[in-house]
Amino acid sequence: MNSKNIQELLAEYGEYFAEKDLPLIENLLLRYDMDEAREILKKAGLKKPSTIQKVSIFGGWWGIDRFMVGDVDWGIVKFISLGGFGILNILDIFTLKKRVQFKNLINANVHLDPNDLTEEDIKDMREKLRRR
Repeated sequence: MNSKNIQELLAEYGEYFAEKDLPLIENLLLRYDMDEAREILKKAGLKKPSTIQKVSIFGGWWGIDRFMVGDVDWGIVKFISLGGFGILNILDIFTLKKRVQFKNLINANVHLDPNDLTEEDIKDMREKLRRR
């Protein structure tokens, strides 16, 4: 894929990733043609960070944001405690966007480069995600 196609894809999917991670995504996209890369990114199940942040603001008290991201355990905690008595909800409003971008990076990496990741790498990424 040429540079113009990569820039077009990054314009389309760039908001899903942190700016510092875009060179990594760009490097992974070089291996594919435009249509194939677009199809892989669609299948990766990327979440739009701005949407999750809006949901966190308006529905975070009930844990909806955490359920959408896949953090079911914390979603249940937020639901039962009405946003962790407001504390978890406020924290999530400011931090969930970065967590979603990191999860998107992992999902894109797994789908764009499945052979280079070992099971141990995936476990390490999950552990880092839990600590964030």
